[in-house]
Amino acid sequence: MDMQKTVFVDNFVIYTNINKMKYLKEQASTFVYGNLNIKAKSSGFKFDTFDLNCVQIKVNENNSNMLYIDSIASVLTQAFETKENIIDVDVYWSFNGDLEKENINNLSFDLSYFDEKKCVNTSYEDMFGKR
Repeated sequence: MDMQKTVFVDNFVIYTNINKMKYLKEQASTFVYGNLNIKAKSSGFKFDTFDLNCVQIKVNENNSNMLYIDSIASVLTQAFETKENIIDVDVYWSFNGDLEKENINNLSFDLSYFDEKKCVNTSYEDMFGKR
């Protein structure tokens, strides 16, 4: 499986490459794995952190519950730091039930949570105080 989706929203280009879907019967959940890339549309727009939970996906009418960083350690997604004004990270989204029966080709972004004022921090001082 290899599927790419791109969306332009406010000051951002959000791109994902979905590469795996796995249903875990014991959790009654499906996990959709991929890479998430977020960057500013223009080089003049700078951002320090991004709440990755603002980028959810949808398969048919099923909305993802949560986004996680695909890592052996738990990583906070609410204030994910950029590297040179870009986020490029392996992630997975969780869904209730067995999506393997669904058509993954009907995948889209669910940006109903997206609000640039709440999802994006353009100054470390706003969030962490002066350094």
